[in-house]
Amino acid sequence: MSNSQTKAVALSKFDESLLTFSELKTGGKGGKFGNIQYNGGKCQFKVPKSNTFGADEYTSEDGTKQWTIQVQIKKEDIESDPEMKNTMDGFSRFEKALRENAKANGPEYFGNKLKKKQKVSDEFLDASMNPIYKTSVNKETGEEDGRYHTFKVKLQPDRKKEGRFSFGAFDSKKEPLELTTENVVDKLQKWGKAKFIIEPRIYIINGKLGVSWYAYQLLWYEPEGGGPVNPHTRCMIDSSDDEEEEDNDEDKNELIDDSDSD
Repeated sequence: MSNSQTKAVALSKFDESLLTFSELKTGGKGGKFGNIQYNGGKCQFKVPKSNTFGADEYTSEDGTKQWTIQVQIKKEDIESDPEMKNTMDGFSRFEKALRENAKANGPEYFGNKLKKKQKVSDEFLDASMNPIYKTSVNKETGEEDGRYHTFKVKLQPDRKKEGRFSFGAFDSKKEPLELTTENVVDKLQKWGKAKFIIEPRIYIINGKLGVSWYAYQLLWYEPEGGGPVNPHTRCMIDSSDDEEEEDNDEDKNELIDDSDSD
């Protein structure tokens, strides 16, 4: 039974047997794209409070502006928080379901990239699929070391309201955040944390299968000290001359952050 009102499910707890992959449709530049349903409704996953690198703006090859926010999940968070560990397991279960669907629908997914009567093997997918998330790499060995994992969440502009976004955004008190394409980079700064509801969408571009994660809702937590501050948007100087003098007498370097931001 179709259930278009399906509520978002925690990525840590979803049932992969309830996933339904739509037929792929051809989009711009010859790419193929597809949606995913969960239990007959929208596929929406809840991601627990995670570190982020803040919002980023970039210009795509066709000249349009796009916005993303990169999420980081550290090894110590996975080891200390069962919900985070189960969330990472959920990513793996989702990837496995996608791979199985790609194997069952090889010609639709990969077309001429497959030889006549060739079946999609794990080895073929390893070479033809972008990872669901990226894992940190040891600079010396070039091997994955698992110190942290990252994935990008796309912040999609609203098609009807110029300068606005299509997702809902709230601060830590659950009050609406007024995000626009002009202020989002300043509002969502590096080292802020967020909880997400994300929607997966399949793409195949230049023969590479992958998943884009789109924000549906975002609950934002401001950086808790130690993170970089944008000097153009946040004033760090006290308005009282007396208090400024007291602060300067105590520690001239109090406002300087020497922590490693990598």
